[in-house]
Amino acid sequence: MLELLKEAIKGYSILEDTMYSLKLGIVKNKAIVPNSEIAVAIKFEAKNFFHLFGFHYLENLDSSVNKKVMFKNFRNLVYRNISLEQSRYYKQIVSSPVFSTSLIQKRLELIRDLPYFLDRFSKKNTYWYYEEFRGITTGIDWDYLIVLNSEESLTDSERYLFLRQSDESDYFVPISAFSQSRTPVSDFINYPKDQKRYDVLSVSKICLSLK
Repeated sequence: MLELLKEAIKGYSILEDTMYSLKLGIVKNKAIVPNSEIAVAIKFEAKNFFHLFGFHYLENLDSSVNKKVMFKNFRNLVYRNISLEQSRYYKQIVSSPVFSTSLIQKRLELIRDLPYFLDRFSKKNTYWYYEEFRGITTGIDWDYLIVLNSEESLTDSERYLFLRQSDESDYFVPISAFSQSRTPVSDFINYPKDQKRYDVLSVSKICLSLK
């Protein structure tokens, strides 16, 4: 599990201080619907990692911790090849019973692979805009949802990246990321149900600063 945590830290560090500029539109019969085009800018910041990793579930980790400082501490240890045991947060994390469960494992696996899904499969991903009066009831306060796809045709899971507009800027920031099994059907939550689907028209990736 610690090795997976290190891989997730490396994966998210690739995205840190990166902006994805998406041009979305609605395509019907191979033509873009007039006036349907929108621009969405996604920014990944160090502080966003906490919820994406599922650390808000960890019983022994103080949720009021400075999340930006925490991630930079992890990232520096990993890239200097120093054990995460040297982090002052280490014991709080590994002593939390939830840390060793599939709940955290699946989130870390997704974050580890997130740059791969965003970069290689941007055309295969599906993009959804949340319309409040429609769809299912969920505790996730999202504006856009990216359903992450790949060439893996045998997978039984769906992978999600939820976005919300930042309170501090015009960017959209990641607020949650996880996967869920499509079976049993009775447990499956169809998050995009009755929401507005967009197609991606173009994607550009911009590094905003040097780490």
